[in-house]
Amino acid sequence: MRISVLDQSPIPEGSTGADALANTLDLARLTDGLGYHRYWLAEHHGGPSLAGPSPEALIGPVAAATGPISTSGLGPASIAPPWCSASQ
Repeated sequence: MRISVLDQSPIPEGSTGADALANTLDLARLTDGLGYHRYWLAEHHGGPSLAGPSPEALIGPVAAATGPISTSGLGPASIAPPWCSASQ
């Protein structure tokens, strides 16, 4: 069985966006260490309770913080064409 994680980078009550992004890195390291198959970074728009609406901006830091999962199992969860440019 292959297990993956979809991370939306939620901002816990009483926390900041920076805290949420630090939690994302911690979760990515844990996911990698436990041998999960993939780590997906969710794209979202306009939600005040979610940090990092652009997965492309998070892929680099998450890849730098992880090992095997960063080479084959790291990526954006979705691309929403009406909101994204053709270069993404």
